[in-house]
Amino acid sequence: MKILVAKGYEVVILKGEVCCGAPLRSFGLDEEAAQLARKNIELFSKLRTDAVISMCPTCTMTIKDQYPALVGDSIDRVMDINEFFISNDITADLAIADRALTYHDPCHLRYGLGITEEPRKVIKNIQGAHLIEMQNPGECCGFGGFFSLDFRDLSRTIGEKKIRNILNTGADTVVTSCPGCMMQLEDLNRQANSRIRIMHIVELVAEGMHTKKDHFS
Repeated sequence: MKILVAKGYEVVILKGEVCCGAPLRSFGLDEEAAQLARKNIELFSKLRTDAVISMCPTCTMTIKDQYPALVGDSIDRVMDINEFFISNDITADLAIADRALTYHDPCHLRYGLGITEEPRKVIKNIQGAHLIEMQNPGECCGFGGFFSLDFRDLSRTIGEKKIRNILNTGADTVVTSCPGCMMQLEDLNRQANSRIRIMHIVELVAEGMHTKKDHFS
């Protein structure tokens, strides 16, 4: 909110907004998910907005691609935060202290929404942020929502490969665009006794704006 307000946008947080329904759909509870979808669509349809922004690619993909199949309707102008940042030039003239970063592609962002270049452009636009690509950045971290609970051993095996690829870059920070991936990476980080910093890309942009203090009042 601070980022958008500093850039001149009015930000509205709606009371009554509910879960997008993705967790219910993963259990095959389509009717229960549809009830949530209808409530969100009714709520957001009352607004006239430039965009409805999500910081979770699972939510974005569910609303864009699955709501039409569930209830025959969707929420207008819903988009991932990276798309909004790039299309509206939000990350111009930002800076952080020199730091080596690597980027992890969330599965639903990369494969569900086809968004790969926008987050990398966000990082490269920030002065002092040096992007080092890890090996296979698009491989899953092993989270997958309830997958990580139902298949703990397999989730851990997938995750261990991911954290090795991250650490092998020598970067001190891994950036991603998914809260679920962040939860998994934090857990993997602790298991590996690593001190690599894990950030959502919005946190990185906010840091860049704080460094350029003229952006925040």
